[in-house]
Amino acid sequence: MSAPRPPHGSPGRLDAGRGVLLAAALLVTAFLVTVWLGASGGPARGEVNLLRESYRQAAREGLAENAVVAASGVFIGPRAVLTSAHVLSGCAAYSVESPLFGYAMAQPDYINGDRDIAVLVTQQASAQFAALSPFRPGPRLNVHGYRADDPGDALPQSYEAKLAPGAGDAILMLDLPRPLPHGLSGGPVSEREGAVVGVLSGRLTRDARRAFASPVHAADPDIARYAGGVPASRQVADVVVKVRCTR
Repeated sequence: MSAPRPPHGSPGRLDAGRGVLLAAALLVTAFLVTVWLGASGGPARGEVNLLRESYRQAAREGLAENAVVAASGVFIGPRAVLTSAHVLSGCAAYSVESPLFGYAMAQPDYINGDRDIAVLVTQQASAQFAALSPFRPGPRLNVHGYRADDPGDALPQSYEAKLAPGAGDAILMLDLPRPLPHGLSGGPVSEREGAVVGVLSGRLTRDARRAFASPVHAADPDIARYAGGVPASRQVADVVVKVRCTR
């Protein structure tokens, strides 16, 4: 028997941190993990540390009893939802929801803290899923996901982004016209043509309009087995889901 759905319209937290105490539960907005990237240490070292630090920061902070994490993900196969590893840290029960797919319980099947990337496997299958791109993306991108206070049966939001110049292959650094709202951690980063190229991880404390994501092409050998072949959807937004997990 599936667990009852959490109430729609729960208030979200818009400042930095993992949550705010509500009347009966703790709602945790998984985006945004904020990470300071120092000027020293070199690009390659800094890139890898950003993704690893997102996961470690979530693990260090932990979750209070009855906490609910609000985040995002995307179907990449009939039962496989790609999201961020730090989103799932400290949780014991997981669910996904969208207006086109409906609602389903899920379980983590793959977690890579070093790359801050994870895959949830759902109890019910989705008829639609997105394609993965094995190549480094072009400069014009979109970020998709649910704001923390959006209900799961609402439509996801999409935001334009540009690939920051000078970023290496280990990470996608994104320049944004405005800061992203909380709740988007784990949401897909896609090319304008529709293929998923990365998973949103966090942003820099020194610049709220600079976010970073884990690239699919760097983790492709690990997650390609979850991909569902020819996708039934050409629109990434159609297969984006709200991810919730509770302690």
